[in-house]
Amino acid sequence: MKNLTLLSLVNLAIKHIILIIAVAVIFATAAFSYCEFIAEPQYSAKGSILITNGSVFTDESTNKTSISTTDITASRNISYTVIDMLKTPDFLIDFEEVIDHRYKYTSLSHSINIKSRETASLFIDISFTSNTSAESIELLNIYLSLIPDFISESLPGVNCKVFNATNSSKVYPRTTTTTLLAAILGAAAAYGVLFIITLLDTIIHDEEDFKSKFDIPVIGSVPDFTTANSKAYKS
Repeated sequence: MKNLTLLSLVNLAIKHIILIIAVAVIFATAAFSYCEFIAEPQYSAKGSILITNGSVFTDESTNKTSISTTDITASRNISYTVIDMLKTPDFLIDFEEVIDHRYKYTSLSHSINIKSRETASLFIDISFTSNTSAESIELLNIYLSLIPDFISESLPGVNCKVFNATNSSKVYPRTTTTTLLAAILGAAAAYGVLFIITLLDTIIHDEEDFKSKFDIPVIGSVPDFTTANSKAYKS
């Protein structure tokens, strides 16, 4: 086993830099091809609702929303209850029927993500993931439109203001990130294999190898005639 140092590890990378880059390019190309030509893209649209046990007013001139309530804590607790309610099969089954069973409610539960925006916030952010950008926006806005009536029936006196989705973003695959990570993984894999080969190599290749293994003075060394400039020496 060789006595490896930081310098020797760096030299190993420099010596085989072309091989390492080539493997990294192969990995990156494979990842890019998968993202662009094989993977089915997923788009996510995001909207939100505002839950309060008081009145919600919107200033038309500034388009700012204000809440008239003296019990913010209660409103926060209600928003947590609403999140749990929206995740129930009953609401998802109703949604499935409205969209003409385009999706089963069991798969809808995986496509819809519901969470409170912040711990102290009354906003609930809701996103819907689909194969196309237009569909993710369409289905999310339909979903959001059903929430106010559902809440008014289940929680009388609770107000809900809906903020519809207007655009979506591609969430899978992330081509740039995936390609970059694949390139790094390829380079690391190539270097790892080279490191293991070097670690297990017991052959003495040059004078430095000899000195690192034996505490014996070196009187001289046999030249490598295969690399000599003179054709006579090569022969």
